[in-house]
Amino acid sequence: MESLRGPGDPLGPDELQLGAYVTVIDDINLLGNQFGAEFFLWTRWSGSAKTNPSDRLAVLNAPSDKNIDRFELLDRRQLGDALALG
Repeated sequence: MESLRGPGDPLGPDELQLGAYVTVIDDINLLGNQFGAEFFLWTRWSGSAKTNPSDRLAVLNAPSDKNIDRFELLDRRQLGDALALG
């Protein structure tokens, strides 16, 4: 099993870290095994900006909804040799 590293730990070459800040959980349906959620995704990428997989994020197994594909880049920062998106 791979050990978990904290956000301050250095990334390996061409490594992507992904995290989520959940802000809302609602519409909980225990019988249907469904819920609604709002969240912010953050990523850290150690490779070239040209090959950053964060630019191609997609939501899988989500209900069909016009808002589900709404990814808005809030910030792009170069952190030393790593690129951070939020």
